[in-house]
Amino acid sequence: MTIRIAERVRQLKPSVTVAVANRAKQMVREGVDVLQFTLGEPDFDTPQRIKDAAIKAMQAGETKYMPTLGDPETRKVVADKLTNENKIPGLTPEHIAISSGGKHTLFVLLHCLVDPPAPGEQAAEAIIPVPAWVSYRPICEMAGAEVREIPTGPETSFKISPEQLREAINPRSRVLFLNSPSNPCGTMYSESELRALAKVVHETRDTAPDLVVITDEIYEKIVYGGIDHFSIGSVPEIAERTVTVNGLSKAFAMTGWRVGYCGCPGEAGAALIKAMGTLQGQMTTNITSFNYAATRCALTECAEEVEEMRRAFGERAV
Repeated sequence: MTIRIAERVRQLKPSVTVAVANRAKQMVREGVDVLQFTLGEPDFDTPQRIKDAAIKAMQAGETKYMPTLGDPETRKVVADKLTNENKIPGLTPEHIAISSGGKHTLFVLLHCLVDPPAPGEQAAEAIIPVPAWVSYRPICEMAGAEVREIPTGPETSFKISPEQLREAINPRSRVLFLNSPSNPCGTMYSESELRALAKVVHETRDTAPDLVVITDEIYEKIVYGGIDHFSIGSVPEIAERTVTVNGLSKAFAMTGWRVGYCGCPGEAGAALIKAMGTLQGQMTTNITSFNYAATRCALTECAEEVEEMRRAFGERAV
């Protein structure tokens, strides 16, 4: 007997980084000394005060179902973080979605933004600068998008130019992925470079009226050399068509906790977040309930621990 697997899944390739990481863990269990260059996983433990916040929440009975997009208090903390640190304008709790990790956030986002092509129609396009994180393409393709890659190389510090972006944007453009700091290249766009890309997005709004920028900023805290991180979602002209995606995995050494979030201002942003809630409600309902307390603690009380980890990473990078 065989069980037929859906074609969309049979065509899906396993995550290379996850597959190699799983193999490395198996080798460790077998007694092999392995250096793992796979997942972007800090080798620090989660800060103790974050653990304590989760334990306290569990002991207080915060173990029940929660609102799908997050409880109001935690959504406000996330909105305040994106407003104060990233300078994204006009955010309130209704503009925030909390999901089960950054990957889940992106999956839900793409399925809310992209329709599979109808018979005889061309697919919507997702623009991805490459090299890129391995999961962007399969997430886009599962949602029904066709990927348009913009190539980069060492001669451009693995960054796209405004001219390349302008050439790539067309009436089918639905999503533009930006990832700064970048996985896998480690590249970070400067404020002036991101403002130049934002200008192109704004100037091509008649060509691609449905284009949404998804900026993945999961590595925002892990920067060295006095370089300041800048969020393209803070540029007023495109703020309401930019979704800023982040999470707790990298900055707070919380990869296993699976907490991701995103924010998008304006009426359109609130409508998008509401749609994410509808889809997420049919998938995971909410994230683990006591992780909300941990999230609030991480975003409001742990700057010192984040800086300690960042400083250690910087010393190793020299």
